[in-house]
Amino acid sequence: MYCNNCGNEYTEADKFCSKCGKDLLNNTYVPKYKKIEDKPNIKDKDQKKGIGCGTLNLILIIGFFVFVWLYTSLNSSDNGGDSSSIQSDSTMQSEAKYYCNNTVKANLKNPNGATFPSFEEYNFTNLGNNTYKVKSYVDGTNSFGAIIRTNFECKVKVFNDGGQVIGLTMDN
Repeated sequence: MYCNNCGNEYTEADKFCSKCGKDLLNNTYVPKYKKIEDKPNIKDKDQKKGIGCGTLNLILIIGFFVFVWLYTSLNSSDNGGDSSSIQSDSTMQSEAKYYCNNTVKANLKNPNGATFPSFEEYNFTNLGNNTYKVKSYVDGTNSFGAIIRTNFECKVKVFNDGGQVIGLTMDN
């Protein structure tokens, strides 16, 4: 006979199991082929293989750091590292164009006759730190009514709530 606690073989004269110390007087009979050590390990055999908690946590942590890295690099790449600005480069260029055009217009003899080209005909250079160099032209009329094309280049610092022209060059 075998102990139903640990599977150790014992005789009818034994009162306690010599291996685990279990009281054998209330022990039920376990035939030899059902010895505990001979039972297949059901847990190992039927256990499903899959991603463990440690692997899942590692994937989540790596994913979080990749997200943070992408978010910060996208927000600081176009504005010279100034992550306080969240405007896109095209929005910043539109703002630079607006402030540049207003300053150019204010420097013309006849500002009401000024005609600026379409956005595509502007040349923008991102100088970093939300500063842009803008190159284009304006068609205006002189005091005799003749149309004169004037090329200009200006530097504009763009802020979240406005902008400021910090340099202007105009030539005929």
